[in-house]
Amino acid sequence: SKIKTDYAANWFTAWQPTASGYKYVWSNPSSLSSTPSITLYHSTADAIAQGVSAGLMAKRVIRKFSAHYESPEANQIVVVGQDPRDASLIYAYGADSASMDPTTAPASRPYNWRGRPVMYVNSDPAITTPAAAAQAQTVLASRLMTGRILIEIETDILVNSTTNIPLWIGDVIKIMKPGGTVVRGIYRIVAIPNISFERETNDAIVRRAVYRCVYLSAG
Repeated sequence: SKIKTDYAANWFTAWQPTASGYKYVWSNPSSLSSTPSITLYHSTADAIAQGVSAGLMAKRVIRKFSAHYESPEANQIVVVGQDPRDASLIYAYGADSASMDPTTAPASRPYNWRGRPVMYVNSDPAITTPAAAAQAQTVLASRLMTGRILIEIETDILVNSTTNIPLWIGDVIKIMKPGGTVVRGIYRIVAIPNISFERETNDAIVRRAVYRCVYLSAG
């Protein structure tokens, strides 16, 4: 927990099913693939029209969908450390000027637009080198300076039909708009709040799951 908090706060960490068993996985977001593992639709009719097989169509349909915009907490990051040799202060600074500009027209505003400077300062004597300060600033910027679009969907438990491994935190999905021909967006799974095995019989299997995802791109 301390290693994650101090050095990898923006990494995905979780127990995860893999091809070689159930493991505790550390994933650096900057090195993860952004290629979707599966495509989801808003109806079985859309899935069938796009060539999804009869055996998979019900497992590729979203039952519930909600979206939420998460405003960035800051657009200026200052990290202050201390050199143990002479007690001099060490600084690292980063800013996103586009998110501060109050004159930007609404249609042109980036997702993390705040319209004014909002500063976050992290002072930690455990940061003892300029490189460590720069790394801390980069990590904090990735967490605090990006406006995020979050969605929550309910589906069947999502399983990659190629590998037969359940999708997990860090995996990517593509979601189509109603009609099935236009991409709503590409999203990365960041949490799985609920999985429930509701029915496990020979004639019917019902396995529901709720996935929380962050928007990556328009696809």
